[in-house]
Amino acid sequence: MVIISIRQAKNNDCTKDGSSWFVDLAYKDLLGKRHRYHSKKFATRREAKGHEAEYKMKIKNQNEFTDLTFKDLIQEHYQY
Repeated sequence: MVIISIRQAKNNDCTKDGSSWFVDLAYKDLLGKRHRYHSKKFATRREAKGHEAEYKMKIKNQNEFTDLTFKDLIQEHYQY
């Protein structure tokens, strides 16, 4: 589950170069752990959407446990 928002910062919260768009993500990995991500600021909404797409691919690749054994999964569960 991924919750995504692309927002524009308020006028007084812009950077010196005028960048004001940022990506805010909240997601759960396959083990149920919650993660939050807040990006740096971008000049345009298009740049922020591009960064969002890259980060979603990164999350998807991390969530694929193709080399995870059952023993590793049990150890992860007990550490959690």
